[in-house]
Amino acid sequence: MQARHLRAVRAAAERETSLIEQVIAPTLRQRNAAARESAGAAARQIAALSLRLHRALIEAALAEAGLPGSGLPDVGQPGAGQPGAGQPGAGQRGAGQPGAGQPATAGPARDASGADIGGRRPAAAGG
Repeated sequence: MQARHLRAVRAAAERETSLIEQVIAPTLRQRNAAARESAGAAARQIAALSLRLHRALIEAALAEAGLPGSGLPDVGQPGAGQPGAGQPGAGQRGAGQPGAGQPATAGPARDASGADIGGRRPAAAGG
């Protein structure tokens, strides 16, 4: 890759950041410490969901293009892809999060109804 290829990636990241800022702007207008903390948590949660969506879209596009492989490797963080390497608790959900103490998964992003981002619903149990 060359610098000219990375410009498009940077521009996309800036657009996503602008979207997150638009979503949390009403909370930030409250101008109190609790609201700022809530906005920061919401921004990070939205960013994490955006990253999961981006990963799922890239994986789907590569599969659709007929490129072999299953999933993308975890890269970009110190020790990523190596259990126990990098940050303490790497690969584990933090305390206070749903599923705390269980391995984080890179499964498909799901909405509140259980449908993955691609619109497919999980198969019904027992049938």
